[in-house]
Amino acid sequence: MVQISLGGLWVLQDAEPEGWGYDDYPSDFAGRTGGEGIYLISGHYAGPVGVTVEVHRSAPEPPRGWEKSAELEGNYPSRVARAWCELLEVDEQLEHIELPAERVRIRVSVNGWSTPPNPGGSPETWLLQVWPAGAA
Repeated sequence: MVQISLGGLWVLQDAEPEGWGYDDYPSDFAGRTGGEGIYLISGHYAGPVGVTVEVHRSAPEPPRGWEKSAELEGNYPSRVARAWCELLEVDEQLEHIELPAERVRIRVSVNGWSTPPNPGGSPETWLLQVWPAGAA
């Protein structure tokens, strides 16, 4: 689980980030953060969202049964990522995610996402599939 605060922004960021900023907006719910990870925008204002991160050696098959999906690349110089929301405690299962390369492709899938955010909506779940950029 990732706990999100007002606004719903959370990240899968390098464990030792050197910078921050938004430089890519490929979808309405995911993009790159200044070259050191990706940001995600929840369809909920605040609270817990379910997150699963799968790390693969090559591109996995696209999952079935997800309402929204986007693919992007992220750079992780330390080859370790963590999923978290600003100022909130990191779930220990998402604090140290070993990645297969510095530059990775990430497929982001989400169910239960809505806009505008709906505090009383269905539970939101995310699947992040990660593999080396350029791997088939």
